[in-house]
Amino acid sequence: MLGTAALNRKLSFTLCLAAIVVCNTARADDWVGQQVFIKETAKPKLGNKIIPWNQVGMPATVTKVDGDWLWVGKAWVKSGEVVKRDDAPSYYATVIRRDPSAAYAYLLRGVAWRLKRDYENALRDFSEAIRLEPDAHMAYQARAAVYHQLHEFQKALADISEAIRLAPEVGLYYNDRGCIYKSLENYNKAREQFDEAIRIQPNLALAYSNRGVNWHVEKKYDKAMADFNKALEIDNKLTHAYNMRGYVWSKEGHYAEALKDWDESIRLAPFEPGGYTNKARLYATCMSLGHRDGELAVENAQKACELSFWEEWLYIATLAAAYAEAGKFEEAVEWQKKAIAMNKNPEKRDTIEHQKRLELYEAGMPYRDPEVSE
Repeated sequence: MLGTAALNRKLSFTLCLAAIVVCNTARADDWVGQQVFIKETAKPKLGNKIIPWNQVGMPATVTKVDGDWLWVGKAWVKSGEVVKRDDAPSYYATVIRRDPSAAYAYLLRGVAWRLKRDYENALRDFSEAIRLEPDAHMAYQARAAVYHQLHEFQKALADISEAIRLAPEVGLYYNDRGCIYKSLENYNKAREQFDEAIRIQPNLALAYSNRGVNWHVEKKYDKAMADFNKALEIDNKLTHAYNMRGYVWSKEGHYAEALKDWDESIRLAPFEPGGYTNKARLYATCMSLGHRDGELAVENAQKACELSFWEEWLYIATLAAAYAEAGKFEEAVEWQKKAIAMNKNPEKRDTIEHQKRLELYEAGMPYRDPEVSE
């Protein structure tokens, strides 16, 4: 059995729990749009140097192909050294049969289950990883992320707090705790956590970006913009910051700046849905007539849904709004009903808001978002 220190070394990669990954190999069409994990037997190459497999993000984003080699953001890996998302559970099951004490295999299989929205199996695997290695802080972080997504906020707080107790030097964990507090609408505590994340890791761009979101919710837009700008100063490839800064631009009526940020997000991560759904929302629901375009709204909304495997209810709702703007109200009603049915943890305000949208579409009227100002 791996000791805790050994496990944490083996799991020294970043768990990109919500990343969209692109892959190509000798036959590009076999890989484009896939999500992959790096096998523990892999030998990723950076120039002439071989780097440890666990120093490549999990899942990994592949954006280039050279023969049988895939570029996964940090290194080249052979196509035979990766596992596609849909194959990951069975692959790690084989690893576990070979070594039932392989906590890292349970952790990574849990990540794969989470990406497939199989939260029950994800929680089971994360819990088993913790049972095998009680001090493996990454497993607590991963389980907290699932509880957060399921709106079980107190369980999420307990797990991320345990991760912090075990690894107080990891600023990302304070960032995660801040996000949970933000979901609980405790914005003061959320900001304290983002502040602490930044104190520990001054160059943690994601913490600035999330603090910017927190400022935005509190309607302190100047501070929000300052944090998004700082995040992008640190990491000019952080799509989260571009998407959120674009949202603030659009809210203030600066549509050209908003579209520029979302286009940059798409350029940097063409297989992530955020930029597309933001553009679709603007084209479909903007209060300003001159910036609405039903055809472009549908095109971008469909792209966002495809990239999220048609599994995100908010993207489906944006597609419904796009069809309404295009005057296709039957399609708008159909997709809005699907969006409502897909929302497994509806908050009261979401239920009211999206029922109102459905009634508009049934009456042959498009939706206008007051958050996208005139």
